[in-house]
Amino acid sequence: MTDASRALRRSAITAGAIALLDALVFNQGFVSLGVVFVALLILLPRALWVWRDRPLCQLRLATTWVYLATALLAVGFVKFNNRTGKVRAQALVRACEQFKAKHQQYPDNLEALVPDFIPSVPSPKWVSCLSPNVFSYSSATGQHRLEYVAIPPFGKVAYVFEEGRWRFRD
Repeated sequence: MTDASRALRRSAITAGAIALLDALVFNQGFVSLGVVFVALLILLPRALWVWRDRPLCQLRLATTWVYLATALLAVGFVKFNNRTGKVRAQALVRACEQFKAKHQQYPDNLEALVPDFIPSVPSPKWVSCLSPNVFSYSSATGQHRLEYVAIPPFGKVAYVFEEGRWRFRD
């Protein structure tokens, strides 16, 4: 294995670890966006600076591409994961509204929706390691609310059924 291929392999492992950490643990995309900016503002100019040394330039461009590609994949996964949470939350809101239409009141808990309105209570996202990956439903004080963590660790969104709208909580 040549020095260039070892360097590229190290870059791929590092970029992959950063992307996995950002996508699967943090689930925010901020780290990956930082990597994109570093790749575009530092790594790419650094690669182009040595354009006369073709092998070095190609290695640096390949390294830049590896960081960009893995960071963009992580951002895409985070967006997909967050969209999944939103779609599943909207499905639960519809199920609660259907429950209310049938029983003239909102359910006391999400399990009351199973199996007549939904097959099972879903988790909001595919992966969310820093925060609880569950929907929270409360019916206390005459106000019914569905919550989940949209942006870990503290960014909760809540749907207040009596108001018919979403609110960002934290």
